[in-house]
Amino acid sequence: MTTTARGTLREFMTRIGDPATARQAFELVAEDFVANEPDSLPYRGQHHGPRGLRGLLRQINEHFEISIENVQVTDAGPDRALADVQIRLASRTTGRKLSTRVLELYRVENGKLVALDVFYQDTHALVALLDEDGQ
Repeated sequence: MTTTARGTLREFMTRIGDPATARQAFELVAEDFVANEPDSLPYRGQHHGPRGLRGLLRQINEHFEISIENVQVTDAGPDRALADVQIRLASRTTGRKLSTRVLELYRVENGKLVALDVFYQDTHALVALLDEDGQ
């Protein structure tokens, strides 16, 4: 059976969203996986492999309490899938909240996630949540 990029990403999102299967989600992440986060964020840069992705998620959780309101997974090409995620964030330092959209573009090879590029609807607003002065 051939697994599509969309099918792989949908399975990853299903597993990661359930505490009972969250650890199993990382079985779908290739050892050479690379996640790219914007340089303006505190968890900026590249995060490598399943361990790097776990670390990235831990760093995000240190800064924000996150509620996922909706996730839509669609095809984005033969080896790509897009997760359109509506989230609500609350800063753990300031308490300020933001509802926003994040687009996550994944590349998939052989049924494993190999790359992720993250695009926030408003990165400036996200950074402002963390700023004590709100700027």
